[in-house]
Amino acid sequence: MRQRRNPEQNGSATFILSISGRPKFMAGPPSNAPCPATEALLAESVQSLLATLPDRQLKQIAQAKVEGFTNQEVAEKLGCSLATIERRLKMIRLIWEKEQTE
Repeated sequence: MRQRRNPEQNGSATFILSISGRPKFMAGPPSNAPCPATEALLAESVQSLLATLPDRQLKQIAQAKVEGFTNQEVAEKLGCSLATIERRLKMIRLIWEKEQTE
């Protein structure tokens, strides 16, 4: 017979603390999405790394991996063997490591 403390809560709200330290309710769980500034910085970083790759196919492989494809999916997409993709990923890592140290 009790009433809810927050009638707008409808069961899916999440309790968080605001900057002031007072409790506050959100309409749902907190988002894991990065803020727009972080997204822009990440996109810029990816583009600068892709620009260091000398070969178009290396760029395609790296882009596919950034997008979350598995090695097998990349191999199928590009019509290569899995071993070729793994070899080229090692090459990409070496190029990027060299780029980081310079």
